[in-house]
Amino acid sequence: MRWIVLIPVAGVLLPLLLAGLGEAEYIYIPPGGIPKITKVEPDPLELPGGGTKELKIWVKNLSQFAGGTFVVEDLKLPEGVYCYGATSPVIGPGEEDAITVTLSAGHIAEDREVKVYFTVRAVGSRETPDTDSGSFTLRLKKGYEPTPTVEYSSLTVIVLDKRTGEPIQGASVVCAGIQKETDSRGACVFDRVRVGTQTVTVSKEGYVSVSESVTVLANQSNFATILLSTPPAGTEPSPSFQIPLILLVLIVAVVGVILALKRHKSGGGSEPSGLATRAGQSQVPRLSYSG
Repeated sequence: MRWIVLIPVAGVLLPLLLAGLGEAEYIYIPPGGIPKITKVEPDPLELPGGGTKELKIWVKNLSQFAGGTFVVEDLKLPEGVYCYGATSPVIGPGEEDAITVTLSAGHIAEDREVKVYFTVRAVGSRETPDTDSGSFTLRLKKGYEPTPTVEYSSLTVIVLDKRTGEPIQGASVVCAGIQKETDSRGACVFDRVRVGTQTVTVSKEGYVSVSESVTVLANQSNFATILLSTPPAGTEPSPSFQIPLILLVLIVAVVGVILALKRHKSGGGSEPSGLATRAGQSQVPRLSYSG
């Protein structure tokens, strides 16, 4: 049995012949990431009434083949506590980074301690699993400061192809820890975005990911147009599709050993079953796609 692993590199499928005899089987390793929450700092987090604190959620990407954008979701905060924003880092394969969450408290009538649960997700990932759940302890301290006034507004993000000017459908857009996908017009709408400067991260398979700062103004509809470009030919793949170099070298080495063993078993000079070769080049079974 021959196994052909198809790995996306800069939008191109790279076939790697691994092992076996007989009919070829195809394994597709999708882009994205596998999140693993490693720690939360500080835990417990002490938050006084009227105060603001930052929480760091450390996440490791367990995928060895693809990086991705990671966001925090379903942050179940108690009454009187608000999330002012959260970062959405791009984490490479096997690497670790922190999602920074900014929390603020309004009027806290009495000291109390609560458990806060949350989920971290890899945006646009087709890996399984693509989420991980965690928690931390929140110690609220009595305070009589008034609840902070927070203004919100709407933000429409439009994603276009930089070369053609055409809208890009299905692009992943992350703003203030919320992820959405663009429609056929290349647009997505965030209905409740805190007024001020926000970071918008846009990614799409086959394009170079972009992060831009957008100013959101109160009492009006805000628009931001972001252009995505394809990577130049011959450049390194984007972080979402990088393969660790050492892993690729090991795979190529294994391929060489296996092919040598197959030639030896088939009588030295004869060709391996199922692989017709000419002028030193092997013909790999061609994939067919439908739909």
